[in-house]
Amino acid sequence: EKRRAWLAADHLGRARRAVDGSRSALAGVRALEEEKRVRSAERQAAASELRRLQDMADLRRQRLAAIDERAAEQAKLARATAENAPLLDRARRQRAATDAAAEASRRALAAGERERETVRRRAERLRLARELAALERLAADVRATAAEAAEQQARADAEAIDEIALEQLETMEVGLKETRAALRAVATRLVLRPDRADAEVLLGLVPVDPAAPIELTAPATLILPGFGRIEVTPGGKGLAELRRALADGEAAFAGRLAELVARDLAEARRRLLARDRLAHEAEAARQKLATLLRASGMKGQAALDAACVTARARLAGFDDVDGGDDADDATLEAEREAVERTLAELREREAALAEERRRATEEEARLGREADVLAGAEARAGLELAKLEDQLAIERDELADVALAEALAAARTVDDRAAEAVLRVERELARAAPEAARLEAEQAARRLAQLEERLAPYMRQLMGEAVAAFAPESLRLETLRRSAASEPFSSLSVGTREQLAILVRLAIGDLLVETRGQSPPLILDDALVYADAVRLARMKTILQQAAARQQILVLTCRKEDYLGLDARYLRLEDCRA
Repeated sequence: EKRRAWLAADHLGRARRAVDGSRSALAGVRALEEEKRVRSAERQAAASELRRLQDMADLRRQRLAAIDERAAEQAKLARATAENAPLLDRARRQRAATDAAAEASRRALAAGERERETVRRRAERLRLARELAALERLAADVRATAAEAAEQQARADAEAIDEIALEQLETMEVGLKETRAALRAVATRLVLRPDRADAEVLLGLVPVDPAAPIELTAPATLILPGFGRIEVTPGGKGLAELRRALADGEAAFAGRLAELVARDLAEARRRLLARDRLAHEAEAARQKLATLLRASGMKGQAALDAACVTARARLAGFDDVDGGDDADDATLEAEREAVERTLAELREREAALAEERRRATEEEARLGREADVLAGAEARAGLELAKLEDQLAIERDELADVALAEALAAARTVDDRAAEAVLRVERELARAAPEAARLEAEQAARRLAQLEERLAPYMRQLMGEAVAAFAPESLRLETLRRSAASEPFSSLSVGTREQLAILVRLAIGDLLVETRGQSPPLILDDALVYADAVRLARMKTILQQAAARQQILVLTCRKEDYLGLDARYLRLEDCRA
């Protein structure tokens, strides 16, 4: 036992050292990548600085020329500009104001269009909600009627007494009556006339009324106290055969009643009437079901259920629409008309602003052309002064070029060194790339093994020995292996795919809890809709177990599906301020 513990500890230590080595190697690769990024950034910075210095040299020359030109034109430009500038500035402000108003109008128009679309979607959502409610009511009626028909028919079919059985009992009853009548016809009839009113007569050991005639079909003993016994042996013709026939008939009648679990013929008649009533009610329910389906235009209950699913899916496409649940058609129509009026007003306003902007733009262009004419006149007037300052500009350029040349040479040196460093790092990265790829593959395999290990208990609880297979690179579910057969994930039913997705999220949450101490909440929005009763019960058990380690939020409109969980139940109404 100690050796196994020592071997396990040694194996664990080797695994940890391998992981640490992998991490160190990956850290080295990442350090090289970071150095490459830094060197590339340095090279880009050097190139940018080189371009900046070149641009600066060009700009300086252009700026000096412009300064010389403006110096020659300054006096006359100031006077002409002083006269034209206020008008041009006012035209520009007017155009800017018009642009701002037009932009505000466009935003308002866009908002109006969005509001109109919202009103339309609210109306459509209301229509779909009503359609779904009608379909669900009809589906409920159809299910209830079908269940009633099935129940009544089952009760009728369970009744063992039918017309044939009742006819048999009635025939046997008639035969018994006829046999008893024949037996009485040949029976020995005794009439006792005692002298005393208190005279006692015993038939066997049973007292009888002396005043009533006694009919005997079998040997019997009369005991007359004070007299003695009288042995009576009936001897009518065929008496023995009639007694046997009566006994056999009564036994057969009683046996048939026992087979039908009936006390007597009257009960059998009542049960047959009840059976007929149940069959009639079942037929009436079936006719009602057919009438409901014909009225709905559906070919059957499955088609009606499919229509409900389709209606729910269509209504779900409008979940982003806020409000409208309590609105009626008149309210929505009034909102639509109000939005249309607002849009019409905004379009008129936009057209007016477009015309105003056109006039402002034309005025600005006219004043701009006048300013250009004035500027041209100033340039020609200052030409003589510009020629006088050319020599000074040349001297400034010569002095500036010396400093720029030195800066450009230094920038080129930095760029060359940065390029060499980048090339060196790229060579080192190329050498380390295979090892980095191998280490990353090992890390991916470890992550996959950890995920499969946490997922396995959930899979056993839900599907027995089924195993989920993942894509190693993306950790996406690819196949489900059951009974030595693999099924693509995309070919599974919607319910099974949904349940597997929930189990994978639970397994990831457990892994995060183990490695980081906590996991983000798992939020399920109306999940497990397609789960049957057995799968739903298993999933509830799994969720209850997982909730001990991580937080799970279930958003549902079917609270009854989750009853019995040790959870806190909240309604949206309880969350409102």
